[in-house]
Amino acid sequence: MRRLTDALTKPLIGSVLAISFVTFLVFSTIPVLIPLLGISFFNFGSVETPLVYIYVGVIQIVLQGLLIGRLAEKLGEEKLMVFGSLLFMMGLFLMPLISNIMVFLILLTMIGQVAE
Repeated sequence: MRRLTDALTKPLIGSVLAISFVTFLVFSTIPVLIPLLGISFFNFGSVETPLVYIYVGVIQIVLQGLLIGRLAEKLGEEKLMVFGSLLFMMGLFLMPLISNIMVFLILLTMIGQVAE
């Protein structure tokens, strides 16, 4: 416990550990949140729920396979990291608040661009 306390008090290491913890915590909610919202808002069943994950996979393939390299060259990796994190945060925050299927898909796109 003392080593953890020592690591958390160091400026750079403490920040990285805190950010990593929050990031892993948030990413662990996605496999639970998306099906629950799909069932609750749209009555998704055993056919529609996997289609949601396929949609997110296609988004990741398109973005990471075709666009990320070009965007990184044009905008820079730092800006992309900040912009992607903001999109992810907004998408995850808004998803349980809006029960429209089109908005749900847009928010999934915002979340899917970061989820790796």
